[in-house]
Amino acid sequence: MIRLLGFALLAVATMALVQPTLADNAMACDKGPLKRDFGKSQWLVYGCADHLSLAFVSRPGSPAFPFYFFLSVTDGAMHLTGEGTGSKAATDAAYQDLTGITDDKRQEILDEIDRLTP
Repeated sequence: MIRLLGFALLAVATMALVQPTLADNAMACDKGPLKRDFGKSQWLVYGCADHLSLAFVSRPGSPAFPFYFFLSVTDGAMHLTGEGTGSKAATDAAYQDLTGITDDKRQEILDEIDRLTP
């Protein structure tokens, strides 16, 4: 029970990391999640309030855990950033997969998240 509570608290803390400030408004990335694999690691994918950005949070038990990536769009260009202490090999492999996401694929993921979230 204590272990489960610890994972829950860690998940909440991790999600707090993926809520960057955009202009003067906090942007929440709380739509979803979709479960996806990137770089042979398991990730939870969340859509953000701007309807453009995605947050990728490594799942507990994944070799990349704990880590997150944030994919944002600024002036029509996608930007990928990440942070955490998961396995460097696992996060590097995920980074390679995520840098291959096209604008069409990003929109496809957002649309799938929208279908999950009322």
